[in-house]
Amino acid sequence: MNQPDAPSPLPHLLIRASAGTGKTFQLTNRFLQLLRNGVGCDQILATTFTRKAAGEILDRVILRLAGASVDSNQREQLRRWTGGGEFTRDDCLAVLQSVVQRLHRLRIGTMDSFFAQMARSFSLELGLPPGWQIVDPLVDSRLRRDAIHRVLGAGDTADLRTLIHLLTKGEATRGISQLVRDTVDGLYPLYLSTRPAAWQQVPRFKSLDAAALAQTIQALRDVPLPTKRMQTARNADGNRALRGDWDGFLSTGLTKKIVEGQPEFYSQPIPEAIVAIYRQLIDHGRAQLVGRVALQTEASYRLLAQFHLQYVDLKQQQRAMRFEDVTRCLAELQDELDWDRLIFRMDSQLAHVLLDEFQDTSPEQWRVLKPLAQRVTTAPKTSFFCVGDLKQAIYGWRGGVAEIFDAIDRQVDGLQPLSMNVSYRSSPAVIETVNRVFARIMDHPNLRQAEGAVRRWCQNFETHETACSDRPGYAQLQTAPLASDSHLQRAETLDFTARQIAALTKQAPGRSVGVLVRKNQTVGQLIYLLRRHQVLASEEGGNPLTDSAAVLNVLSALRMADHPADTVACFHLVHSPLGQVLGITDPNNREQAADAAARIRHRLVAEGYGPTIQDWASRLSHHCNPREWNRLQQLLPMACAYDNVATLRADDFIDFVHSTRVADPMPADVRVMTIHQAKGIEFDIVVLPELDADLIGQPESFVMDRPDVIGPIRRVCRYANQRTQELMPHDIR
Repeated sequence: MNQPDAPSPLPHLLIRASAGTGKTFQLTNRFLQLLRNGVGCDQILATTFTRKAAGEILDRVILRLAGASVDSNQREQLRRWTGGGEFTRDDCLAVLQSVVQRLHRLRIGTMDSFFAQMARSFSLELGLPPGWQIVDPLVDSRLRRDAIHRVLGAGDTADLRTLIHLLTKGEATRGISQLVRDTVDGLYPLYLSTRPAAWQQVPRFKSLDAAALAQTIQALRDVPLPTKRMQTARNADGNRALRGDWDGFLSTGLTKKIVEGQPEFYSQPIPEAIVAIYRQLIDHGRAQLVGRVALQTEASYRLLAQFHLQYVDLKQQQRAMRFEDVTRCLAELQDELDWDRLIFRMDSQLAHVLLDEFQDTSPEQWRVLKPLAQRVTTAPKTSFFCVGDLKQAIYGWRGGVAEIFDAIDRQVDGLQPLSMNVSYRSSPAVIETVNRVFARIMDHPNLRQAEGAVRRWCQNFETHETACSDRPGYAQLQTAPLASDSHLQRAETLDFTARQIAALTKQAPGRSVGVLVRKNQTVGQLIYLLRRHQVLASEEGGNPLTDSAAVLNVLSALRMADHPADTVACFHLVHSPLGQVLGITDPNNREQAADAAARIRHRLVAEGYGPTIQDWASRLSHHCNPREWNRLQQLLPMACAYDNVATLRADDFIDFVHSTRVADPMPADVRVMTIHQAKGIEFDIVVLPELDADLIGQPESFVMDRPDVIGPIRRVCRYANQRTQELMPHDIR
């Protein structure tokens, strides 16, 4: 193989690349150029966030080499994109052979898999249990449930009652177990990333004692007022203060005028004597409301701390680790981690680092990668390549912080920035629409609290271009008909969307149509509507199999196994084909139901969920349409896989089915999926039916203050409504 003499060192690149501009192409160019320069494939680390994306990188590397080895035109293109110089067919075959022979040494994978390899090399130093494994999501869900039961069963009952009261504001809107589960699911990652002091930063203000409060309310009532309207408002305010309704007290009546600094009430001056009394009560109300937020924040931490103790103990017993646990352990050990020893134990130099989709990196992940990035940007004969796009950050829900991408060039020296805004995918009409939207988005008349974020977005937005200047296309904004009832507008909009898609498929038969929605729930709704309009569509968003009547029938049978007295499940089976199979024919015959339940339990234990459900599915097959039969077929592998971790409770399998999303793909021109799942996929026609949804969704239950994007979280605060926010100190607000 002809090697260039002393190839020039490759620059350390930081690429900001928009969608369709060739991010993966550039990354594979770098990988192939390193191979051409004689770098061993085990010295190159290429990471991304999904196994699918990692597989795409590997496929492109091998396919481009294979194509270039048999086609001179492809070889010439590969030569030009990977540094030029001489690159013969023999050279190409030699590179391809070296990769194929060392596939087991390739380090193209997810960031999680790389961290897991690191952790296995330092299990003892990290304090990980011997023989630890990444826990199955189903087993992890069960461990969390058991940890919550331990908290509820072994905790201090009085303290637990106080915590629940604080978290619910005294309103029994959810069961205690569900409240704890919601708190854990929403806040446990935040808990793991903070120290106790961060949850104790909401200030406390001095309030009146009970005697002083009663005296102040009485003084408020005794002040003579000039108008009956003012008297009525004052009396109502006094009653709110007396019953402790400080939200209402501060947001209406005379209080509201005084808080806003208005000296008049219905054109009448507010007497100074009563203003002074009101201010005492306003200060007391502020202390109560802000104090309640402080107590709720601290109570959440105590509840999470109790859960953490139990959860960690259960995971230790099972030798179970989540990927997040591995990353956190590595991040905490960074100051003590010896990279020379790591390289020795992993049997790899890791001289070249290629990071894909960097905008989705979490602070903990960057803390692990940062020393490696600094190492390869300062050592000789090494290189660093990082690519991402802030506009495509989609993993914030699992800790990704897009701002890290903006800060990386301040933390790693020697990076050369490069912007890529020329699309090789979209037509001029689409690109022009994108530019017009983001150039004029500040003209929106009601951005409200989103204004600051929108302004920053616009300031950083670079005008996009397209290399497909002669590609035809158009962009059209259509408004759905107004529904007769505002509550029915969403249904009307989706039905209008389905009708438009039906028209498009007739106008352009054979063209691919991507219907991209914001939520998985919408995927199933649109699939149903499209089928009503005789449009065959592939459901790729994924919904629980409980959208199938046949699957629900099977789950009712399993429900009977655990709860023979469940009259709803019994009634369902009696009026279904499965009732005759199971011997359940009378909804009022409890003895019959108990016998059937015993037979189901015995069969599940003796044969397992897979064979049992397969038999039931075959009995239901004659009563199913194609989609129902397909959903039953999708239930079978879930049942077989569940047998490996099955418990004695059928309810656990039912919960598993309810919580697992399963796509229903099929060969079809129309494909319905979420916007996230469409990342990197091309369509001839794209339909976006939910552009009228709120720009900002529901606020997070907690907010945090992190002065530096990878630094520690300084403060945590339970989210407060607008009125309470206005009472907070400015820095908290």
